[in-house]
Amino acid sequence: MNAQNAAAASTGGKRLDLGHSVHDLCTQYPELKEILHGLGFV
Repeated sequence: MNAQNAAAASTGGKRLDLGHSVHDLCTQYPELKEILHGLGFV
């Protein structure tokens, strides 16, 4: 599984537009904050 597919799988199959800030993405996808925390981001 490549990184792009892994990211899509971890967000429930959603594709993230990485042109947005992390804050904007976490606001749009509340579950992303927990996913990032699980990956070691604080």
